[in-house]
Amino acid sequence: MAPLEAKQGSVSDSLSKKSYLTRLQHFSFAGVFALSIFSISICLGLIYPIVTIVLKSDAMGKRSDLVVGVFSALNSLAMMTGSVLGVRVMSRFGTFPTYFAAVMVDVVLIIALYFTIGHIFVWLLIYCLFGFISSIPWVVAEIWLNTIHNEKYRAMCIGLYTTLLGTGLALGPLLLSIFNPLHFPVYLICAICGSLNPVILTLVASTAPDSESSPISFRGVWSALKLCPLFPFVAVFFGGIHVIHDNLMIAYSLDMGLTQAVAGQLLSVMLIGNIIFQIPYSIILKVIGTRNMLFSVLLILIFSSALIMLGYYLLFLTTTHHFPSKGIQWYVAHEIIDHILHGAMVLYGAAVMGSYSLPVVWVGSGYPASMYGPATTLYLFCTQLGGVMIPFCLGFAMKILPQLLYICIIGGGMFMLALCAVYFIFSGGRLQIRFISDMDSDMESICTEDGEMETALLGISPEESLV
Repeated sequence: MAPLEAKQGSVSDSLSKKSYLTRLQHFSFAGVFALSIFSISICLGLIYPIVTIVLKSDAMGKRSDLVVGVFSALNSLAMMTGSVLGVRVMSRFGTFPTYFAAVMVDVVLIIALYFTIGHIFVWLLIYCLFGFISSIPWVVAEIWLNTIHNEKYRAMCIGLYTTLLGTGLALGPLLLSIFNPLHFPVYLICAICGSLNPVILTLVASTAPDSESSPISFRGVWSALKLCPLFPFVAVFFGGIHVIHDNLMIAYSLDMGLTQAVAGQLLSVMLIGNIIFQIPYSIILKVIGTRNMLFSVLLILIFSSALIMLGYYLLFLTTTHHFPSKGIQWYVAHEIIDHILHGAMVLYGAAVMGSYSLPVVWVGSGYPASMYGPATTLYLFCTQLGGVMIPFCLGFAMKILPQLLYICIIGGGMFMLALCAVYFIFSGGRLQIRFISDMDSDMESICTEDGEMETALLGISPEESLV
C-alpha cells in the first residue's frame, strides 16, 4: 500500500480540480466532451451496421445469422476484457495519452477492415481487437467526467454527453443510405470522425485526472462490489437492455409481419427517444436522486414495453384478415394504434438511454474519487456481460415465440424492481452499505439518507469530503 501522504495528494488533486471550476467552466468542459463523443459515436453508429451488412454480402459469402451473432458475441467479450484492463493501462501511461493512443489504434483498425474484406478470419480478428481497444476510451472518459464534475453539475453534464452520444449513434446508420458499405469512402468517414475525437479533447487535456488518483486492482473491484452489491445486477440488466434494439427489435418487427421500412422507422423513432429525454432526465435526476430515478427508469421500461407489445399486436390485427373491413373505422383504428406504438417507442428509447447514463452518474455520486477506476471497471464489465448474455438468451426465446422478447423484458424489469425494493429496505434506503474499503483501510464510507457519500480520510478535514 502506498504511503498515506501519497494517497492524500492524489485524492486532493482530484478534489481541487472539482472545487475551482465555475458553473461556466463545468458546462464548457461538458460541451467539449459532448462534441468529442458526438464525433466518435457517428463512427461507431456506422461501423457496427457495416459489419453486419458486409458479412451478409456476396463479398463475404453471404454469411448466416449465426456468424453475425458470433462476431457480435466475440466483440462484446473482447470489450469486457478491455474494460478490465483499461484503467490499469491508464495508470501506467497516463489518462490522456492512453485515450489518444487507443482511439488512434481503433482508427487504423477501421481502415484495415476495408482492406481485408473477403477474409473472414482476418476480419474476425480485427473486429475483436477493435472491440478490445475501443473499450479503453470509454473507461477513461467516464472516469474523467466523474472526476471533473462535482455532485451539483454531474447529472446535467453527463446528460449533455449522452444526448450527443445518442445523436451520433442515430446519424451513423443514416449515412449508410448514402454510402456503400463495401466502398472505401464510408470507412474513411469512420476514420475521420474517430480521429476528431481525441483532437477535440486536447482542448481540455489539462483537466485529465491524475492517473494514480483512481488505482485499479481486482481487490479494488471487489471493494467496489461490496460497497454496493446492487450495482452489478443493475449494470448487467441495463447492459442487456441497451443492446437489444441493435438487432432483436428489427427481428421482432419482421416476425410480427411488418415490412423492413416500417421496422426501420420504428427503430428511428426509438432513437429519437434516446436523444430528446437526456437533458430532462438529468434535471429530474438532480431533483429526485439516483435511487428514485432508478425506480423511474425501470417503471418506464416496463410500461413502454407493455405498450409496444399491445401496439404490435393490434397493428398486426389491422394489417391481416382479422380486421373485418377497411372502411373509415379501419383507418381511424390504424392511425390510433400507429401513434400509440410510436409514442411507446419514444418512451422505450428514453428508458434505454437512461439505462446507460444512470449508472455513470451512480459511479460519480456513490463512490469516492479513489474508487472511480474500480467502480467504472465493474460497471463496464457487467454492462458488457449483460450485452452478451441477455440478447443471446432472448434470441433463443424468440425462436420459440417472438412475443417472448417483450414478455422477458417486462418480467426482467419487474424482477429488478423487486430486487431494488428488497435491497433498499435492508440498506435503509441508501445506495451503498457501510463498510471499510479493502482497497484503502484509511477510508470509511458513510452513507447519508439521500444516498450521497460522505468520506472521512485521515488527515483530511470534513470540508474536503470527496462528494
